[in-house]
Amino acid sequence: MYLIDTNIFLEVLLDQERKSECLEFLKGVENGQFRCVVTSFTVHSIAVIMDARKLVRALRIFLETLRRMKGLTVYSTSLEDEIKVLEVMEKYNLDFDDALQAYVASIFGATVVSFDDDFDKLDFIERKTPADVLKS
Repeated sequence: MYLIDTNIFLEVLLDQERKSECLEFLKGVENGQFRCVVTSFTVHSIAVIMDARKLVRALRIFLETLRRMKGLTVYSTSLEDEIKVLEVMEKYNLDFDDALQAYVASIFGATVVSFDDDFDKLDFIERKTPADVLKS
């Protein structure tokens, strides 16, 4: 199982450099080839970014696409989860977003799919890029 970090979606939505790699991976999630989880925090963060850029139509398409993805589960953290996230923040000197993603990945025994190498310093999860996942 994989946890998809926010930056994977943003590569596609904001037409960034590694868009094609991310699109290929996300197509695998859509058709059920890869079992993945995404946090509701990621979904909301993307909504805020897209809204700020006045990309509401693209946001609607994004949300509808998520809903269709056969291999995707959306996980909403509880307040208890978020208190535990604070412990991860403090122990590993992470920001809230990275600590939350790492914590949720650990709940699911998932590998984080991300371009953020901050995850590499953690001893309890693994990180791969979309290209790494596609190779395996």
